[in-house]
Amino acid sequence: MNSVMMYCDPDYKITRDPAVVKFMDEYYLYYTTTDAERHMIGIATSKDLINWTKAGEIHPTEEYEGKGICAPFASIDRDGNLFILYQTNYFSLNESIAFAFSRDGINFIKPGDINPVYTVKNGWSLPRAIDADLIEVGGKRFLYFATRLKDKTSEQVIGLALANDEKPFSFIDLDHPVLRGEYAWEKNFVEAPSSCYKKEKFIMFYGGGTNPQYVGVAISDDGVNWEKLSDEPFIKPDRIVKAGDLLWKQTDATHPFFFSDSDRDYIFFHSDYDHNGEWPRASAITFCEVEWDSFYPRVIACK
Repeated sequence: MNSVMMYCDPDYKITRDPAVVKFMDEYYLYYTTTDAERHMIGIATSKDLINWTKAGEIHPTEEYEGKGICAPFASIDRDGNLFILYQTNYFSLNESIAFAFSRDGINFIKPGDINPVYTVKNGWSLPRAIDADLIEVGGKRFLYFATRLKDKTSEQVIGLALANDEKPFSFIDLDHPVLRGEYAWEKNFVEAPSSCYKKEKFIMFYGGGTNPQYVGVAISDDGVNWEKLSDEPFIKPDRIVKAGDLLWKQTDATHPFFFSDSDRDYIFFHSDYDHNGEWPRASAITFCEVEWDSFYPRVIACK
């Protein structure tokens, strides 16, 4: 039986949508959680990526955040400052992407003059942008997000907006989605893009399907036109694992986040587990380490 790293918020059952960053010689994990009244972002810290301690919460405080905030993306900017992008107005089908920054990784400032930083105006989707992912390549910034098609609202897709360099925190919409579900396991549902740049190729890890969801991989030369590397999932767990005293039947890998630390790369994701037979099931965060054959990823260990 495998023993794994599994982080579950000590105060709430829900621990989803991980984002990890290294800041001031410590690892910071940001994730979605809820107290049943509102969605918020939890914060945990670690020295080794294995042992995590809850360090705080980010609550919805602004009018534009609506029913709650969730699905954080975390990174370090050009000046070494930590920032997050996150989804506002939880599960309203009218969500936007907001920005906040922090000097200590725990306390965040939400600039009211620029938020929300991205609202969908593309004409082909619902006015919904969730699961933000930002990457800069060659001086260009690419903002990926999940949304739903206007003429087929049951289908979730991944869209792209390109940074408008003439106006800070401004993005230009593409006139089409960049990734759609096409295989049986994806069920016309893709979300949670998480991208990196390897060997002059864009690589995107994404969540495909629902109940269960697995991790897929796509590749691109330009960040706009994508091709999936396989018609099968990249990460598809099916195992009984032990975390502390908890036995966990892990059968899904949801909302991936790519994290690079020195010369090692990881895919963080969350999975549901049966919490003493109670419903709804709880969720927890874990990760797999990956290595590369040129720009082709391969799982070498799941922790």
